Parts: sequence; structure tokens; C-alpha cells
Amino acid sequence: MTAMRTSTLNLMLLAAALGLSSCSIRSDAPAPRFLELDFSPPAAVTEAPAALPPANVSPAIIRLGGVDSAELLRLDLLHYTAAAEVSRDPLWRWTTPPATALRQRLELAASAQGILVRDRADLPLVTATVLRFGILQTTTFTIEVLVHCRLADGTERSQVITTTAPVDGNLPGTVPHVAATALATISTDVWAVVRMWCGS
Repeated sequence: MTAMRTSTLNLMLLAAALGLSSCSIRSDAPAPRFLELDFSPPAAVTEAPAALPPANVSPAIIRLGGVDSAELLRLDLLHYTAAAEVSRDPLWRWTTPPATALRQRLELAASAQGILVRDRADLPLVTATVLRFGILQTTTFTIEVLVHCRLADGTERSQVITTTAPVDGNLPGTVPHVAATALATISTDVWAVVRMWCGS
């Protein structure tokens, strides 16, 4: 009986020691820090006259389908090398997934670019996939989007659109504002391409 109590006590002590060790390991890992896109001017969408279609041109009417992203592009801040290698930042995360942020900017930028978004099956269907969203070689923020359009006659069009902007080497630094500005820019570029495809 004494041997059994001793064995039970030893097991309890071992379990407690392992629990403390596990807590110690977890506490050593840095808590994630978060980046929130900063759309304050000039990142906010503005109606720049040079970007607007002529007044006598009819607006393009389209249906906006899915806006998604490459598998890695969730909340982690990504770093890219010139050799196309990609890694997750060990500390920094986005508060909004890039695909969600892009969809929001596309919806906001549409009317300013002469685009009417409607939910009708007979309209050209536009979809977009975020391929890149992160810091390239420590000093450049890059966004790369694949935009696809199926026109009303069944014709398919696709194009990869890229925008880049300089950032400082420290985080968070200018990254939240530069990323937001780049999103606004690429949203305008997406609609410009769509208008060209739609012939308006």
C-alpha cells in the first residue's frame, strides 16, 4: 500500500513538473502584435478627376464575385525576397485579412471609377485573388492581384496587377499607411482594367 501511494505521489509530482515546464515554454514565445490598415488621407479613396472616365461614357455595370487570396495570405505579415522566397513575420499580424481589405476597397472605389456593381447573373463577372501582400526586401511594400473577368458573351480575361511603395525598415513604422495606400491604388487599377475589358 505504501509503495502504491509513493508511486501515485511521484506521478502527480511529474505531471506538475511537466505542466510548469509547458507554461514556461509558452510564456517565452512573444505575444503577437497587430497591424491595422491606416486609410487616413491620402490612402482614402478620393475622386481624382484624372482617374474618372469622361462624362459622356456610360458606366460599366459588373457583378463582383469572390475576392480571395493565396493560401499563405491570412493574417500573418509576410516577407518576400528577390528570389520569390516567402516567410511569415514572427511577431506581426494584420487585423484584417488582405482579401477582405481588398474587397472593401474595390467596393468603395467602384463608383469613383465609373463602375456600377450589381448582383445580376447576366453581367460580366469579376473575381480577384491576392497573390502577394507584404514586404519585399525590407524596404518595399508589394501587392499583387490576379483579376479575372468573364464577359457577358462568355469571353474570359485575366491579368496580374502589381503595385509597390517604399516603407521604412522598422515595424510598424509606415507599413499600415503604405499598405492602405497601395490597396487604394491597386483597386483603382483593377477597375481601370475591367473598364477596358468591358469596352467602356
